Amino acid sequence: QSLCGSSKTIRSNGYLAVAALCGSSKTMRSSGYLAVVALCGSSKTIRSNGYLAVAALCGSSKTMSSSGYLAVAALCGSSKTMSSSGYLAVAALCGSSKTMSSSGYLAVAALCGSSKT
Repeated sequence: QSLCGSSKTIRSNGYLAVAALCGSSKTMRSSGYLAVVALCGSSKTIRSNGYLAVAALCGSSKTMSSSGYLAVAALCGSSKTMSSSGYLAVAALCGSSKTMSSSGYLAVAALCGSSKT
């Protein structure tokens, strides 16, 4: 995946897709259904409680929830794709609406400045 001007690697670990975002390489960790995302210019945390994931996006907070499993990516400035092995892919993109597809579960997209489902 290419994020904000540099190439980063997205890895899937079980139910989790991992992204490194803008400006420098960040480490995403998986703990069960926990995903941690570092966003543009500062670190944000995505916490999972059961199957609930919360994504913090550029400039505002959005909530992403899933009745199944959830992978979340927040990516600045251009369309990106995250894929999860066996579950769903979710992309949060600044500035425009994107289509999220799910493989068997629920996909939710949070876009800077507004919420999309």
